[in-house]
Amino acid sequence: WNTEDRTSQSTTPWCVEQFAGGFGGWAFGLAFLHRAGFPKYHVLSVEAELSYATQYALSHASNMVGDPAGMPEQFLLHMQEDVMVCGNIQEMHWQKLLQHVYASLWCISAPCKSWSFAGSQEGFSNQDGLTLAHAIAHCRIHQPKYAMIEQVAGFESHMHFPIAMRLMQWAGYEPVLQGVFDLGNLTPCRRTRWLGVFAHHACTQRSE
Repeated sequence: WNTEDRTSQSTTPWCVEQFAGGFGGWAFGLAFLHRAGFPKYHVLSVEAELSYATQYALSHASNMVGDPAGMPEQFLLHMQEDVMVCGNIQEMHWQKLLQHVYASLWCISAPCKSWSFAGSQEGFSNQDGLTLAHAIAHCRIHQPKYAMIEQVAGFESHMHFPIAMRLMQWAGYEPVLQGVFDLGNLTPCRRTRWLGVFAHHACTQRSE
């Protein structure tokens, strides 16, 4: 799908939030930025667990879609509200909803168990870990301007971390910010996480 065509068709900026969970931290971040003057983004969120997807939809006043394959082709183009798709990120049906709108922001919070020192530490060697590779491949296909990844604090110390960074390069992205941050510096909740912000090479070339 041609990025310029999708951008010209839709005047509404879109963001994709994969592995949205029940809380939806990326969407809360976007809402905070909007109150600070950042443009309003509609969010297409994807979550496999029905209970989490339902909680997310209630928390963010998002419209739940359980059958993206049955939705009209231009569903998102005419949608002026957030949408939660209950399904696996590997499925193609929810991605087809993006054929008429361009999601310039892509947020990834892949399952953390295989990357945590308190978990299996298998990285890309198990199915949970491979979901991160799937998400990065989606960025290569859809080419958002910015891709953002959230993971456990030990992510950058994992032996498969260099592979993840090479996958981001393969997808066409370069890091503009990465490191371990503690949410406790801003909120009463202590939550240390690795955060990475990546820009598509087309953006970096224009800035040069």
